[in-house]
Parts: sequence; C-alpha cells; structure tokens
Amino acid sequence: MQEKRHHTMPDLKAPRIHKDESSSDYPDSPDSDNPISRKALSKELRQVQSAASKEQLLRITSPGKLRKELQRNKDVAPIAERRRLFKELLLRWHPDKNAGNEQHAAEMFQALQECKDWFLADE
Repeated sequence: MQEKRHHTMPDLKAPRIHKDESSSDYPDSPDSDNPISRKALSKELRQVQSAASKEQLLRITSPGKLRKELQRNKDVAPIAERRRLFKELLLRWHPDKNAGNEQHAAEMFQALQECKDWFLADE
C-alpha cells in the first residue's frame, strides 16, 4: 500500500531571500538602487482616489450632493477622466434606463446637464 503524501504550497506572501541575494534586489527596499519613484507613487495614489470617487459618485442619489461631488472631482481629476466619469453618470441616470424611477432619474439627469459646461471645461 502506498503512503499518501501531503503537498504544501510554498509561502507566496514573502519572497525568499537566499544567502547570495541581498535586500537591495527588491525595488521597494530601503537599500535598493532602484526605489519606486515619487511620480509613480503619486500616480497610483491618484488612481486609487479616483476609483473611490467614481464609486462614491455612482452611489449618490441627491442632485445637490451630486453637484458638490462633481465640484470636488473637477479640482482633482484630469479632463479625460472627468469625461469618462460624466458619460457613466449620464448613462446611470438616463430616464430611459431607469424604468419605474423615471421622475428621480430625470431630476438627476437634469442636474448633470446643468453641471456639464463647467465640469467638462478644459482649463
């Protein structure tokens, strides 16, 4: 009769450092010659913030709050991102896409149309 062998998965969370490797081989190591640039970190942070803002905007159900969030996003988001976001909001709140809730959708859609000129202005 054969013995059953249990295979364990290697720990993928932390890279193994062998005796011939140093910690400077990893880009985010303090000893590294190739640290992650501030520009790359800043870009990643903006992407995370914009994703959070987008999710927040898509959940707003009040025209007043929608205007305030659009104003806040106008100050931080680049024009290309604002255009994509605005298009998503228009599709989200189009009255034809909200059967049974046309009145509220029309109010939100109207609020978006009123904000369109200043939100999409390229400064």
